[in-house]
Amino acid sequence: MHTNRIAAAAISLFCIAAPGPAQSAPALIVEVKCRPGMAELWQADFDKEIAPAIDEAIARKEGFDSFHYVEAALPGQNFDFLLVFEAKSFVGLDTKRPFPHYAALYRRIGPDRAKQVLSEMASFEQDVHVSLGRTHQP
Repeated sequence: MHTNRIAAAAISLFCIAAPGPAQSAPALIVEVKCRPGMAELWQADFDKEIAPAIDEAIARKEGFDSFHYVEAALPGQNFDFLLVFEAKSFVGLDTKRPFPHYAALYRRIGPDRAKQVLSEMASFEQDVHVSLGRTHQP
């Protein structure tokens, strides 16, 4: 599985450049805050349905090069989960189409079940923020 679970106190973990030469990659960062009591349900659906679809999209080279999954380490943080998708470029986001992992999800479990899973997960979410940034690795 390509997904990595990382406990983190803040997103700044991904923004700190280590000393010496570093490689940076464009990153799509999705910050998810769940409704009270819903984080475990969201995570269960994510682990069962979404993570395998992300792995498939990465394996098929359908837009993402890597993925990191971050869980909030402390209560009261502004997020419950961060999803960090890295790619060589996000030029493909200029074209209206489903995200690569959604296309993989639809292929894997069928359109009706995929719509059901995505709707259920959305009902668990209180707030979602999406931003672009760069990750740095030594």
